[in-house]
Amino acid sequence: MVLKQLPRDRLSELTSHFELQVPDRRSIDAHVDAIVRKRSLDFREVLEQLKRDELQDVCAALGLGTRGREKAKLVDRILGVKEDEPAVGPAPDHESRSSDVPPPSVRGEGALKSLLRRFVVKTAAEYLGRDAPEKFTSRLMECFGWPAAGPPDAEMPASLSVVHAGERKTREVGLLWKTRRVLIEVVKHDVMLDYAWKELLGVCLQIDPVPQYVVLTNQRELHLYDLARNRETPRLAIALDDLPKYSEAFPFLGPSWVPGTTPTIINVSKVSADVAGLVAKLYRSLKEQHPKREAEVVQFTLQCILTMFAEDIGLLPQQYFSTLLYDGARYRDVEKRLEQLFRLMATRDVGEPRAVPHFNGGLFTNPVTLPLGDAQLKALTKASEANWKYVDPHIFGSVFQGIMNADERHKTGAHYTAHDDIMRVVGPTIVEPWRKRIGDAKTLAELLDVRKALLRFRVLDPDRKSTRLNSSH
Repeated sequence: MVLKQLPRDRLSELTSHFELQVPDRRSIDAHVDAIVRKRSLDFREVLEQLKRDELQDVCAALGLGTRGREKAKLVDRILGVKEDEPAVGPAPDHESRSSDVPPPSVRGEGALKSLLRRFVVKTAAEYLGRDAPEKFTSRLMECFGWPAAGPPDAEMPASLSVVHAGERKTREVGLLWKTRRVLIEVVKHDVMLDYAWKELLGVCLQIDPVPQYVVLTNQRELHLYDLARNRETPRLAIALDDLPKYSEAFPFLGPSWVPGTTPTIINVSKVSADVAGLVAKLYRSLKEQHPKREAEVVQFTLQCILTMFAEDIGLLPQQYFSTLLYDGARYRDVEKRLEQLFRLMATRDVGEPRAVPHFNGGLFTNPVTLPLGDAQLKALTKASEANWKYVDPHIFGSVFQGIMNADERHKTGAHYTAHDDIMRVVGPTIVEPWRKRIGDAKTLAELLDVRKALLRFRVLDPDRKSTRLNSSH
């Protein structure tokens, strides 16, 4: 994710400098993959090749402080060598920053995502070495609130006696947690997970009791298997960079997990109806909480939607907004962070380096910030994790309808009709007849006649509220 902050030309310079083979030099992902796969290449060496402003941009995208003129300090900050201040505003006085693991009593889902965000960055820098798998498992469990040695009733690592190819052998896995039926395995960086699973499944089936949840990773990708559902296909397959977005899929790793609780997995690779429902839920909740500030609730919701869209089309650094929400949850200052972000988006003249551009158009001229409760922040955070770049226009219709309750929709006659439902009527009555008429035209004169007729064509749309007919092209 760090490298994806750089443009393709800059990545090309890096791969050329390190003499790496890139199968498709036009692809950003190909350049990044070539750097990541080079096992002998220390990630620190890559960062040291970046310019100071590039390192500052990376820090900003990771939600880290951008202050400092020394490149070495910026590199250390990215690698997590030293603790840094939050991106916006200080941490509360009662919360020590000497450890990346706050006590479970103050850690919410957003705070967990903040820790996982830094975890994946550190993993990208330290995936080499003989003890890398042990460090990975230990740091992952620390994110969920356990000590470095792991949960007291889990073996980390665990040595198993298994039969393979007719011989009994000792097989080590990263973690075995029999009381929760959880297993974690970290394989080498260049091992394909689908291949590794075939062997690991045989190991799992020899354990008593058989693990239900198996986390398999090569520190680039991560698969989550639920053997109670499917032994062949992972329930979740993601790039490790996306682990914070899917933290809800791993409740069984947390101290407060209740056996039998099913992990929640919302696909955030695109904006779905579920994601639109989260935005609508946020709006309705804020409107109920602030009944006399409806205009401000609308503006705040629109500011958040535009910010999520801007993040995913490249107007803001990658994952900038979601990281802000993660850290805001962790340090209990999300309102302050949102206020500073929205004001920065509204400010034209800001000194360099500037990670957040100026947004004109009026929405942020007098930005609105509202206090968010835990459920509201959770809904906004989950919506921000979705990819708004290719959002289907009908999703905005779902949001529009979702922010109104049933009584409001009934009174105003406001109802969003999905594209597929519209086409069931419009397709056979309007679209297909015109397509046939155009297809039957054999000469230019006939096509011009069709064009004239099409320009005169009107559709009468009955207005449910007034019983009149609206004429439209």
